[in-house]
Amino acid sequence: MVAAVESLVNEVPDFGEYFPHFDPLEDIQSPYLFTYYSLPFMPEILPKLDPLSRNHLQELQRTIYESHGWEYALANAKAGKGLVARHLVKYLIKPGDIIVDIQGLKTQAYQALEWAEEMPPDDDGDREDYEDYNILRRKIPPKRGRKSQSNDVRKTLRYKWQLPVSSWRFDGHLRCMKRSYKSI
Repeated sequence: MVAAVESLVNEVPDFGEYFPHFDPLEDIQSPYLFTYYSLPFMPEILPKLDPLSRNHLQELQRTIYESHGWEYALANAKAGKGLVARHLVKYLIKPGDIIVDIQGLKTQAYQALEWAEEMPPDDDGDREDYEDYNILRRKIPPKRGRKSQSNDVRKTLRYKWQLPVSSWRFDGHLRCMKRSYKSI
């Protein structure tokens, strides 16, 4: 199986750039981002491999797809429509992507260095950071009146992702800056 995965990652374009720390001998954590990234290339790569590696990879792909295939398909469908859901951000921002921050006085662009990683939610957000849509009740909570004063914790959740990024800054000299960007 290890040899099959190694032969796959050697054939996937730019795999080393997207997964610089990937080691098939180590535990591979769910949601198996390497599989999600490799899926579009599988039809052209599998025929090139020896039969044993091909069978191993097809079985691995089938097993991972049973548990995460619906999420992979949903991520692709949402991205195709220009939409995103909180639990799908991990699939949509990959190394090399450009993230533009338009909050504050200056617009700043960043280049993602790794995949986005979800952080624990922040439950002390400001009122403008409330999650406006309650999926359990399928309605928007009121902005005024008695019900708007409730201490519903779900309203104050603010979700964050940690994303190592680089950016360029010009202050007479052009400099590459690296920092961890946490609020996506």
